[in-house]
Amino acid sequence: MEYDYYKVERVILMKEEMIMESILGKCKLNHTCVITKDLERLKKNYATLVGVEVPQTIVNKDYATMDTWFKGSPAPNTGLEQTAVVMDGGTIELIMPNEGPSAWNDFLEEHGEGIHHFCFEVNDLVAVVERCEANGIKKIQTGKFPGGHYAYVDGRDYCGAYLELLEMF
Repeated sequence: MEYDYYKVERVILMKEEMIMESILGKCKLNHTCVITKDLERLKKNYATLVGVEVPQTIVNKDYATMDTWFKGSPAPNTGLEQTAVVMDGGTIELIMPNEGPSAWNDFLEEHGEGIHHFCFEVNDLVAVVERCEANGIKKIQTGKFPGGHYAYVDGRDYCGAYLELLEMF
């Protein structure tokens, strides 16, 4: 039997790559988010598209108590209406922001409606954000909610999309 050095070397490199710590650490894809200017229309369309009940809208107006920061400054007037279309295999979050400064409004102004981010559940949000920033993925928005906290990072240059990092308590 012939020894294939290059094949063995590739297997060793693959194993080394698999055990390297990832930027996000142990994580799980939570949802994909679409930003819209018309939440009622979009939630009905998605429900019809995938064959589920039209989901209820959640209005988040009290962001002043949720310690929201955007681009390094407090953002107490940031709010949104949101819902989640839940189906087998995944969840699509739909967000319609209010007029307060936010990553969502910046996206609408720059791109119009569309896919905004992928959300990953992570452990130790602070450490994950530090690793993101060390790799050129800059934090743009943070906040708290009952049961957890989140950060948006701008991964467009690194992985082609904004990311929401979510840690549940």
